[in-house]
Amino acid sequence: MAITNLPLGKALHKLRIFHELAQVELAQQLKVSKSHVTEIESGKCTPSVNLLERYAQVFEVPVSAIVFFAEHLDGIDREAALRQLLSPKMVSLMEYLKER
Repeated sequence: MAITNLPLGKALHKLRIFHELAQVELAQQLKVSKSHVTEIESGKCTPSVNLLERYAQVFEVPVSAIVFFAEHLDGIDREAALRQLLSPKMVSLMEYLKER
């Protein structure tokens, strides 16, 4: 399935909200304009692979997790999907804290 056929903008919007970032804050981190973030989230344009990689860096998840989340956003419990997406990160953090 091509990235352009996914509800990618909706998924990126949900991830931004989950991370409590305003569009302007995310745009600064991605080094794009706020209007570009708005266009992506509204589905008016699709992010390049390079930009999608920068989203992944900001959200600290693999690009594949973002794509998976976008593919399954409407068919699953959104809260459970975010937990599944972020749980490996949380496990790593807990292991790190345990070692300290």
